[in-house]
Order: sequence, then C-alpha cells, then structure tokens
Amino acid sequence: MQCKRWRVLIYCQDDALKNYLLNVLSLCDDIEVLFPPPAESVDAEMVVDGYLTPTEVLRLQQLVDCGTIKKAAERACISERTFNNQLGWIRAKLGVSSTQEAVLWALKHGIVRLNSG
Repeated sequence: MQCKRWRVLIYCQDDALKNYLLNVLSLCDDIEVLFPPPAESVDAEMVVDGYLTPTEVLRLQQLVDCGTIKKAAERACISERTFNNQLGWIRAKLGVSSTQEAVLWALKHGIVRLNSG
C-alpha cells in the first residue's frame, strides 16, 4: 500500500526558521514542503513568524480600501460577523489588540497599500 504524500505550504520570512522547519519536516518521507506558494492546491498551510495567508491579506486590504467593516464584508460577500471573526484571527496571529494595529502592521510591512484614489 502506498502512502499519500502531503504537500505543505509554509509562509515564513525568517530564513533560519524556514531552514529549521524544512529540515524537521523533511525527516517525514510523506511530507513535501513548498516555498514559495504554488499555483496548484496543497494539503495544508503553515503560517509562521507573523505571516498571513493570502485570504487574511485580502481581508486587511478590503478593510483599507472600504474604510469600514460593513463595506469590506459586503465587498468580500461574507457577513460582518464572519469578517470580524477573520479579523480576530489576524489580530491573534500578529499579537496585536486592535484591528487598527493589525492594519498599521500590514501597512508598515508593505502587505497592504493605501488607496491612491
């Protein structure tokens, strides 16, 4: 019987941490670690050292573009409650206490951009 080979996508900025994770995960024959994101689907995503998933980045950009959670949720075609829940996960990942701090962090790191129009 052949075991499934898992494809794991890791978002990581720190090279030392990236190499450590790659070395540890390479000990498992059935795990393939991918850097950077592939075009095709993967089995799992791992977010480390303050990195956000593409969807989380999109949510922050939608908030910056729209100005309010209500408008951003409408643009995302999700409920305000779901949008707020996603913002909560983003705040927890970044270790900040407010959505404003999360947006400022994303702007500072060039992850989102202010509207020019």
